[in-house]
Amino acid sequence: MFSYKLINNFVVRVVLSIWMLAAVSIRLRVNIYEPFTNFLKVYGLWPSMIWLQDIKLWIGF
Repeated sequence: MFSYKLINNFVVRVVLSIWMLAAVSIRLRVNIYEPFTNFLKVYGLWPSMIWLQDIKLWIGF
């Protein structure tokens, strides 16, 4: 049988993993995704809205 300590350690690891993934996702969106898309929009290189939806789905945003 599983002990409570083993279950607690597992829960803590899962929660911390989800927290870290969320932090990395937010940091990537703010520091990389937004400036890059703004640069493309300024120079008229940003794709149409249909392509934009596909790109966002592919990236996971």
